[in-house]
Amino acid sequence: MSLAATQVGGAAKPVAGRSLARTMMLHAVAIALTLGLWQFVVAIGLARELVVSTPLRVAAEFFAVVVSPRTWSAVLVTIGELVAGLLIGGAVGVVLGAAFARVPLLDRMFKPLVLALYTLPRLALLPLFVVWLGLGVESKIAVAVIHGVVLFMLGAYAAVSSIDTKLIEACRLFGASRLRLLALVYVPSSVPYLLTTVRQAIGLALGSVIVAEMTGAFAGMGFELSRRLAQFDMTGVLAWVVLASMLGLALERVALTFERRLTRWTPRQQDD
Repeated sequence: MSLAATQVGGAAKPVAGRSLARTMMLHAVAIALTLGLWQFVVAIGLARELVVSTPLRVAAEFFAVVVSPRTWSAVLVTIGELVAGLLIGGAVGVVLGAAFARVPLLDRMFKPLVLALYTLPRLALLPLFVVWLGLGVESKIAVAVIHGVVLFMLGAYAAVSSIDTKLIEACRLFGASRLRLLALVYVPSSVPYLLTTVRQAIGLALGSVIVAEMTGAFAGMGFELSRRLAQFDMTGVLAWVVLASMLGLALERVALTFERRLTRWTPRQQDD
């Protein structure tokens, strides 16, 4: 490696570090301004504290929520529903997406149904799931399954469709079996698409599962939210909303970390 290349590589790290620090500072300023405006609006009487609470009260309630064992029991219930639903829906979606991409006849037959399912608000199916599966975790898992099926089906379809047919033909010329094609071509080519789909599915499915729990459940984060809403405890509601947002962000960051580790050979884009 030349001296110039070494100097350029060494200079890139401080520049990236300064960029990250600047971004974090801008985020902190935006949050501080928002909280300050919120406190100011309540202080001068433009909004009632009973309805919108205040940042200080929400912060105190958030700390009380975080240290409560009941909270983490609810979080585990919601995460369990989310993971179970995405695992089931993801498996089904990947199989369907790959099949549609490889068999044009199936694609033409089921494309209208897939488009209808994609445009349908998935929470609209919740009343049916409650009737069919009850108010337990099964109906919440079903909501996550629908998200998983639709998103992973589209991700797998895009992944398989993007594979160069010349590469497949070349592998076949060298005697590659279907199993080796799957292991050496289809899976590596699909990983970036599917990991990106995981990140998208986590946010969408988590929000839907929590809303589903609010409409009827015996446990979970949505159940705790609805319980405080029934008591008109806006401070408690906002504290749980903050917790749900932080959980979604943490899960998305975990998925992003795995995506970066497993797709080091692909061009990496800047993530804020």
